[in-house]
Amino acid sequence: MSRVDQRESPEPASVDVREGDYVEFVSADRGVHAISFVLDSLSSAAAQFLRASGQQGSPPLVLPGARFLVLFAGAPPGRYPFVVVGNGTEAHGAVVVREPER
Repeated sequence: MSRVDQRESPEPASVDVREGDYVEFVSADRGVHAISFVLDSLSSAAAQFLRASGQQGSPPLVLPGARFLVLFAGAPPGRYPFVVVGNGTEAHGAVVVREPER
């Protein structure tokens, strides 16, 4: 994550994972960045998963290399939209937890 032209910029803005994978949000600059999953846009099972695991949002990431790790072990499949707020205009992205391969 970084700020580009006064706008927060998650790169990539969307990522596909499988249940059990993790996503690491990493700050690339000295700007303030905070990630929050948009709980009212999730299925009730997905929102409950994030709440129960304490992963619904990050602390402020203020140094280059600061990290917020989200572990999707036990996560229900679906789209997990998030918002990044900080020193620039907020940005949106999503983590998509795919159905297990059969």
